[in-house]
Amino acid sequence: MMIVREALAGSDRYQDFRDALSISDNTLTRRLAHLQQIGVLVHGDPDPGVYRLTDAGNDLARVLAVLGDWAMTWMPVDMPLQPISQPVIDAAAAFGFEMPRPPEGT
Repeated sequence: MMIVREALAGSDRYQDFRDALSISDNTLTRRLAHLQQIGVLVHGDPDPGVYRLTDAGNDLARVLAVLGDWAMTWMPVDMPLQPISQPVIDAAAAFGFEMPRPPEGT
């Protein structure tokens, strides 16, 4: 899901994902290949160096938004929460899902 989140935020090259996620090359390569295999990403169409979300991949924005909403509601307040990135919120809104904004100061 972190790769999808980064792709929604505009990452589209291997190095972009690697820099944003700070994971090993082996792990990133396996995960990118898996996302291609299940139809979430395509690679090299039309640009050979670019990864692009498919319609199925873009639709995952709603899933990420719902998970973020759940976390803001149910996770204990003493646990640090990562804010939901604006590109995920924007992509979810494009699919008609309104992501509630977290309360001020959280």
